[in-house]
Amino acid sequence: MFSIPLFPLNTVLFPGLPLRLNIFEPRYKQMIKRCLETGEKFGIVLIKRGREALGPLADPFLIGCTAQLVQVDPASDERYDITAIGRERFRILSLDRTTFPYLSGTVEMFPFSEQDQTTIQSAAQPLRLWVKRYFDALAEATNTQMDSRYIPNEPMGLAFLATYLLQIPPTEKQTILEMEHTVQLLDAVVALYRREVALIKRLGRDEGKSQRGFWLN
Repeated sequence: MFSIPLFPLNTVLFPGLPLRLNIFEPRYKQMIKRCLETGEKFGIVLIKRGREALGPLADPFLIGCTAQLVQVDPASDERYDITAIGRERFRILSLDRTTFPYLSGTVEMFPFSEQDQTTIQSAAQPLRLWVKRYFDALAEATNTQMDSRYIPNEPMGLAFLATYLLQIPPTEKQTILEMEHTVQLLDAVVALYRREVALIKRLGRDEGKSQRGFWLN
């Protein structure tokens, strides 16, 4: 167990993925200054109730991801433009709303339950195919080029990036972040991609029908 500053946001951070923020509130500028001085990480947590900024401290979901600062650019108006990288999942055990102007908490790491690597690799194979289908469907729907060559081979890197890329509500991404078993997570992301690919194709067909109807009229 350890204590960590917490940053409630309307976004979900995954291990290995970047997060860019513009820090303007005094309480969060103080938090970033603390992390710069000590080198410690802070925690990104999805807001369950409340607002991101300019109000009372929000109530977060209990599973989050640690973030490590990799770049901090002070702006001329006393703001910070920061880039952080997600590191490890954690579970909040208790919250502290009084010691600092920002939220902090006592947390523990939230690793995945161990599973056979062969089983994990097998579960990841369908996801690679569905991510490629998603890219192909988006490319067809938007007439743009989508490059799938840089999809990670490592199963969890693949799963987290795949979830990050989807345009779905943050609460659905939070559900993925909270899963305890690797294979369960991979299967859940595949199910999301099946749904999203079908939706993109259906929207593309509907748009094509409306365009044909326009010309026929």
